[in-house]
Amino acid sequence: METQQEEIVNTLIEDYESPRLLDLYFSPRSFFNKTIVEGKNLYLKLVTIIVGIAATMDQVDEHMLKMESGRQSAIAFVTQSWWAYWAFCIGLGIVSSFFIWYFGGWWYRKRLEFSGAESPDPFKARYIYIYASFIHSAPSVIVALIFTALYSNYIESYAKDTFLGIAVLLFVFLSLITSYIGARTVFVLSKWKARLWLIILPAIFYLLLMGALGFILAKVNTDQYKSAEVVPKHRVITSVDNLFTVKLPANWTILKDLNDEATIEIGNLEEDVYCIAFSERKIDFEPGVTLNEFYEAVLSGTAGSLQKASIKRLPQLSSFKLDHRRAMIDGEIEYNEITYIVQIVETKDYFYQIISYTPKDNAENLLPLFDEITNSFREL
Repeated sequence: METQQEEIVNTLIEDYESPRLLDLYFSPRSFFNKTIVEGKNLYLKLVTIIVGIAATMDQVDEHMLKMESGRQSAIAFVTQSWWAYWAFCIGLGIVSSFFIWYFGGWWYRKRLEFSGAESPDPFKARYIYIYASFIHSAPSVIVALIFTALYSNYIESYAKDTFLGIAVLLFVFLSLITSYIGARTVFVLSKWKARLWLIILPAIFYLLLMGALGFILAKVNTDQYKSAEVVPKHRVITSVDNLFTVKLPANWTILKDLNDEATIEIGNLEEDVYCIAFSERKIDFEPGVTLNEFYEAVLSGTAGSLQKASIKRLPQLSSFKLDHRRAMIDGEIEYNEITYIVQIVETKDYFYQIISYTPKDNAENLLPLFDEITNSFREL
């Protein structure tokens, strides 16, 4: 009976003394002693994958910054849906975890050698590197999960929440301290060389990187502010599917019930002028559909909804760099003369329709304004 009680007590003590991931944050020396020194691996594969996922999230952030500065991004699609975001980050994160384990671990082992370690064990070096990286990777993933619950997609979270994102950066510097403690626990190192290669130089690198990112963000915000000063009468509207923006007069408002399928519905009721826009995925059409074919189909459909319709094809805008087509369609709806300005824009994956309309008497005067709307088009 006493033997059984002793076994139970010993099991409880052993469980209590077993390493936990929280020990990595609050007692890293104890964590590495219990794991590496005593040979108890703790969720190593899962931790490595989480580090890979967080690294992929950083790549998405970099691409988002690129889009903010007006450049195109090959992975813009992942910012429009949380399903796409998580599928991309988890899928690529698993792949990235192998590279991080082998190549990141290889470089970390080199830094240990520079710190005085003699032939450091590759597995132990990678182990410390991965768990130190987990210090800042886990909060990044947790914050992304919180954003998923709070916001409709990644773009919205990126635009509205900066506090948690900045708070996560503090864990980067905590990971450097953890790395240093883990390395000193497992390997015999020169104290000052270790501090130089494991804390000081990485901290300088991260500070320079954050400074560069801060400079880019400040420049983007300054450019946007200057644009607002130059054209104070305009404001930016984002489509409901978060695919594009256009710049519109401030005295226009967002409207409803102009068209159920439109991704932008705006106008000015007093001036009797309106604009609707549509996003059309190319993959939804027959393969090989060209801009001209789509353009002609839109003109035919629009003219078909009018009585006494006449189509006037307009030249392309020299100031607008994307491939596009323009036309003016005059006609009648219930004996009221109306003019449509149809603007079709083509990008890599989408056709966009920007259709403005107003009574025929207003059309000629408003054509420059409609062209400004097209010129302001930006795909996210």
